[in-house]
Amino acid sequence: MELNKAPLFSSPRIVYSNFLHLRDPRETVKKIIDDLLSIPRTISSTLLYDDVGSKLFQQITRLPEYYLSRIESELIREFSQSCKNFLHNLDIIELGSGDCSKISIILDSIDPRNFHSICYLPVDISSQSLKESAEVLVAKYPEIRVHCIAADFLGDFFSLPHKRKRLFCFFGSTIGNFPSMQRVELLRRVSSQMESGDLFLLGVDMVKKVNDLEKAYNDHNNITASFNRNILNVVNSIIGSNFNPLLFEHHAHFNRDLCCIEMYLKAQKAMAISIPCIGSEILIDRLETIRTESSFKFTVDVISEDIKAAGLKIDLHRTDSSNWFSLFQLSKEAS
Repeated sequence: MELNKAPLFSSPRIVYSNFLHLRDPRETVKKIIDDLLSIPRTISSTLLYDDVGSKLFQQITRLPEYYLSRIESELIREFSQSCKNFLHNLDIIELGSGDCSKISIILDSIDPRNFHSICYLPVDISSQSLKESAEVLVAKYPEIRVHCIAADFLGDFFSLPHKRKRLFCFFGSTIGNFPSMQRVELLRRVSSQMESGDLFLLGVDMVKKVNDLEKAYNDHNNITASFNRNILNVVNSIIGSNFNPLLFEHHAHFNRDLCCIEMYLKAQKAMAISIPCIGSEILIDRLETIRTESSFKFTVDVISEDIKAAGLKIDLHRTDSSNWFSLFQLSKEAS
């Protein structure tokens, strides 16, 4: 499906394509209810990132415990300085863009005389995040154009313009939110959109000491707990249920067998959750859990296999001195 362009917000330099409204809401409701009825109970992590959740996550990325953003930002800065000659006459596509803090590192390195040749295409499920980021960027960078795409980049199909070279960005180790088959499928989708000469930046969180991993998901200010509980508000708004987020406790621990952080909500009392759209209730026992996210951590060998399976190749691998986080510069494998 080609992108449809329509004026957005207050600037002629911002356009908007919305794919979220094309979904059948009945399918979303069915998926949520099926997941809640499954054992163990789950809620899709995509529901963490509504407008409220996106704002809370932005706060999380600035926490001292959350090393991922701090290290990744330095690696992006290294890329920006070494690839300045690439950063002109360019479309920059960012999947799961959230706020504009990381893409701004790249944009800061661009010669101001080249902004007229840059188009930034953020893809995110939060329309509010897209709006706020777009307005910040057009105010900060003269002549840049922003094409906001409201979509679930895993579930919504759309094609991107390919009249010139492109830089694809997928930061924050969001790739780790998907199990292996979905990771490869997602990377294949990016690969299918790439042409010779395009680049793809992939941020990946690496395996490290368990204590360091778990601290990043259990901050002292309990912002991650608020972020996790907010998913129940999102569920209530979609299926009409009556979850009380305050009756659930946030937990995050490292699953050694799966090599991932598992984030879940634990019920502090037995409760009956009303689901009006099916005319029934879900009975949840005290201390029963609902898994809300799995965040896989990687070795170079594991992520390299996924990259190769998707028809991509590693041109450059950047990491910090402790090998806590990696930024891979990828290109499309020659057919």
